[in-house]
Amino acid sequence: MFNFPELEPHFKASKEGVNSNLLILLHGLGDTPVNFLKFGTGMQLPQTAIVSLKGPHPIPFFDEGSGWFPVVKMSLILEMEHDHPVVKAGIKKSRDLLSKFLKTCVFLSESNLGGWPPERVFLLGFSNGGTISLDLLLSGQIDNKSINLGGVISISGWLFNNYLQESQPCKVPICITQGKNDQTLSQQLIAKKKSQVVKAFTKSDCIEISGKGHTMPNTHVMNTSKYSC
Repeated sequence: MFNFPELEPHFKASKEGVNSNLLILLHGLGDTPVNFLKFGTGMQLPQTAIVSLKGPHPIPFFDEGSGWFPVVKMSLILEMEHDHPVVKAGIKKSRDLLSKFLKTCVFLSESNLGGWPPERVFLLGFSNGGTISLDLLLSGQIDNKSINLGGVISISGWLFNNYLQESQPCKVPICITQGKNDQTLSQQLIAKKKSQVVKAFTKSDCIEISGKGHTMPNTHVMNTSKYSC
């Protein structure tokens, strides 16, 4: 259904056969779109089609899994900061590809009569995929004054550390879930990132989940389904 080989879309129609909404899945670091699609279909959202995309950046020593921006130097296997030139270039590549995918394959237009109105389109990303979803909203690649997505859910994914506040907050509603047992972020850094989110978005929820680490959720995403159906 989607001819966009750069992101290898994997599509699943709704169980009812009525695809009023579209949920776009962006997997976490090292995962695959096929695997993440299984999670998406397990939510059984009514009248919602799902498309799972593949991050365009390979991961060292991973045969299949990929990511949405580089995280390590291929030669030294060292983690890179988000302001590293290689990472910044990788982020821009993902922004450009996602923006092009939305505009040419997803949004309803004269050239895409089988598409969806932007307000019927939702993004859900885990970690690496959640961060790039939030970044896309604030990047200027999508005109948020005339095009507003239905919403974004980011699981354990926050804004980049070097994010700079835009003049006008984004109006797209977002929800970020964070495990209280997630060891990848300190409580001090989480508080800072929450403050970033409040300034960057006019409608935001940040939900902390007891007993959860840096992993995909089981049932708590269903509690945030108001953003994705």
